[in-house]
Amino acid sequence: MRKTDFTEGKSGAVITVEASIAFTCFAIVMLTLLFLIRIIFVYELVQHQINMSAKELASYSYIYDAVGAMEIDDNIQSNTSAAEGYFNGNIDNIVDGIDSLIAVGEGVSDTVNSTEMDDIIDNAGKTAASYKELKEKYPESLNSFKTLISDPKKLLKTVGSIFLGNATSDAKAFLGGEVVRAMMSSYLEDMNNSGGRVYEPGERLEKLGIVGGLSGIDFSASHFNETINGQKHSIDIVACYKVKPIAPISIYKEIGLTNRVTVKMWVGSDD
Repeated sequence: MRKTDFTEGKSGAVITVEASIAFTCFAIVMLTLLFLIRIIFVYELVQHQINMSAKELASYSYIYDAVGAMEIDDNIQSNTSAAEGYFNGNIDNIVDGIDSLIAVGEGVSDTVNSTEMDDIIDNAGKTAASYKELKEKYPESLNSFKTLISDPKKLLKTVGSIFLGNATSDAKAFLGGEVVRAMMSSYLEDMNNSGGRVYEPGERLEKLGIVGGLSGIDFSASHFNETINGQKHSIDIVACYKVKPIAPISIYKEIGLTNRVTVKMWVGSDD
């Protein structure tokens, strides 16, 4: 009897150990699958948002092309101030004309305080600082650029200064990236209207595992109104970010993801 009891006890202990190992392996597999599903969801979410941002930015270029500003910008390498000066001198009339036709900005207050954003745009356009340096200098730039969403006239002027200004490629990437970030913030806020729990835009992305949330997305590799793959007047938005693993499993490292969309601006023939 003693020998039998010992054998039975040993068998029970083995089963317990095997069950623990099997459950642990099963839990790891399930968490891995959930992690992969979340990565796919995050990737598609960011891709959808930069797609909408690129299309929206591309559509604004039609206005600049319609008044001849883009033709001046074709010579931007030799005379970078010409297009910017022409655009800044006529944009008020352009936007006022749009107001009278399609009521852009109807009901929107003109008292939005965007002085800080004006300073960011002006200073970034006159420096040779890198994207990283500009990002460090203006860490809260998203809050300033959010005013664009509620002020269509200011948005047109800002986008025009990016498309037609004489800023460096890095400065354009920073300014254009902040406009895209502001647009993404607006899209994420619209998601709250579809029901469910209300999140701040940055908080929503952090909940999905993006390191740094909305502010953690890097647009340094983006290009605005540049030649991409031989295609002039292109917008190339590149969003780079990292996704954290699902807790409490910490055997994964942060995974880097990159989303990209390239569109042709709505301008006339390049021939």
